[in-house]
Amino acid sequence: MTSKYAYTPRTDEWICIHPWSQLAITPTRDLRLCCHVGKSPPLGSLDDNSLEELYNGERMRQVRREMLNNQVPSECAKCKRIEDMGAASPRTREHTRWYAEEIRDKYIRTTQPDGKADYSLKYWDVRFSNVCNMSCVMCNSVWSSQWQKHSKDYTKNYSHNQIVNDYNLLWMRHQAEYEADQKIINNPDFKWVDKYIDQVEIVYFAGGEPIIMPSHWYILEKLHEQKRFDVQVKYNTNMLKLSHQGKHVLDYWPDWPYELMVIECSLDETQERAEWIRYGTDWKRIEQNCNQAVQAGVRVQPIISVGAYNILRLPQIIEELSELAQNKVSINCVYNQEWRLELIDRTERLNLIDKLTKMHHYIHDPNQLDQIYHKLQLPQVPVDDKGINMLIARCALLDTHRNLNSMKLFPELEQINQRLDGLYEKKRREYE
Repeated sequence: MTSKYAYTPRTDEWICIHPWSQLAITPTRDLRLCCHVGKSPPLGSLDDNSLEELYNGERMRQVRREMLNNQVPSECAKCKRIEDMGAASPRTREHTRWYAEEIRDKYIRTTQPDGKADYSLKYWDVRFSNVCNMSCVMCNSVWSSQWQKHSKDYTKNYSHNQIVNDYNLLWMRHQAEYEADQKIINNPDFKWVDKYIDQVEIVYFAGGEPIIMPSHWYILEKLHEQKRFDVQVKYNTNMLKLSHQGKHVLDYWPDWPYELMVIECSLDETQERAEWIRYGTDWKRIEQNCNQAVQAGVRVQPIISVGAYNILRLPQIIEELSELAQNKVSINCVYNQEWRLELIDRTERLNLIDKLTKMHHYIHDPNQLDQIYHKLQLPQVPVDDKGINMLIARCALLDTHRNLNSMKLFPELEQINQRLDGLYEKKRREYE
């Protein structure tokens, strides 16, 4: 849903409505500005402060002051980079929310000089846990418990010297030892849910995989119990499961209006390629679950994370997933240095532009393609680029332990491997 108000970003301000309206909680109970802040430090922790204290804490007040003084907070670097491409950013899209005018008039414009402000928690981005049933190539152990498990398995048979001298093994050990072990919250505190349930207008369930999280079920049942069918509920789910511990989402989802229950399923490919990209995928089961949800009258909207592994097939993927969901799709651009789409040969990238311009009617927000068009036109990536070498070495490491061959599944990646003089085969010999 969008606002009836048109919004054009002013050149003399850098304001996002999030510091006055969004609640974004991470698996470590940290409060962050939104899901796009990257590795920026959190605004504080719910272990140390109440929600009320954090929302007018030192860093939150500083962020508001910076925005009101036309400064870009460090947390907002991604949006700044996107806008510098000439593309619509998450920040500018937030100003089209139906409640954005209220936030600007009632809260932003009444902010005190020191940054202290009243706020209304309209948007909940809830990620209480990283518990997940997949390990997707563009993800890590911060957001997937499976990456902790697999990274331990993938590094246990290598010596310390092998690990520290190989950037992929070192990355795997980092996932196993330094990130994932503190991420899962077994007993989250839901008091704030009960307190702010009357304010919320959007709930965004992500993870990890929300369907297997107790926190998801608590909030969904609370909304259902209070008949908050006016709240827009959005999911970022892999659609591998529709039920958990005796509860089934289709006992809840159809009670919301079609336009307010949005199941954004993370699907980047089909068949075997989908199962390689998002390891743990059972494509037939996902097809069945999507069909079941569509037949129940639920809005299924695939979101495609676009990287080197699927960019050349993107036009076909858009058509195939749109047909599966009986709906338009969304686009998410991957920025990981080892998976970014510009690693593909530039000539082949440029050939996609005309094809994609004819696909806009399949896409929920065609402006999402602006980032893709920008990246398609970037210069050829040289063979000494760290990311392009990480890509092929990562494929070799994953395939070694999964008994797969990504070079056969993805001819476009095999082309990169040939440019790198057979690095894939070399790394597989090392890893075996």
